Amino acid sequence: MSRMTRILISAAGIAAVLAGPAFSAGLAKSGFMERVVITRNVGASLTQTEKYYWEGDRLRSERYGMEGLLVEIKNGKTFYLYNPAGKEAVKTIIPDKYARSVQQILGEQSGSPKGGKKVGTKKVAGFDCDVYVLSKTVGGVSRSGKLYVSKDPRLPIALKIEITMGKGSQIVETRNVKLNINVPDSMFALPRGTKITEKKASASGEIAPGAAK
Repeated sequence: MSRMTRILISAAGIAAVLAGPAFSAGLAKSGFMERVVITRNVGASLTQTEKYYWEGDRLRSERYGMEGLLVEIKNGKTFYLYNPAGKEAVKTIIPDKYARSVQQILGEQSGSPKGGKKVGTKKVAGFDCDVYVLSKTVGGVSRSGKLYVSKDPRLPIALKIEITMGKGSQIVETRNVKLNINVPDSMFALPRGTKITEKKASASGEIAPGAAK
């Protein structure tokens, strides 16, 4: 799995350990999502804002955290890690074996969680959601959570996730969603003057860590 995929599904990545979502063919062809991620551990707390823009097989993710703004762009099989502060980017061509469309990546978050118990419904970011509770022990660590899965076929993913892992916890909440919109081409391109370094994906399809520092 590429780093781009891991970041895109960060809002449902922990939930995927508890659940096994399936692909949905009714996903919106374009859109925008904004999420807030609050991670807490013993004596520490971190808040991050994430934004995602997609259209067809193009995707842009922006993550705002302690390290500043990090941007990742997927344009077909071409992938960029971009550091706006340094005006530098790392370019990687994803091998055919590991290439996946944006719709496939988003689709892997869809469906009701396996082993989850539905406990009600609630609105998140204006979407009606089914609420599920789950629990599982992974590697000796107890994990429990609550997932708010959108019932809208255009974006049937978890729009809010509350997870407890041992002494730590994480809340991921979608605050804003726009579907089937026109996303400017500039969102999927690097600014002029960006210094680009090319790197190969590893044999497993991973994007080399430490890029675009």
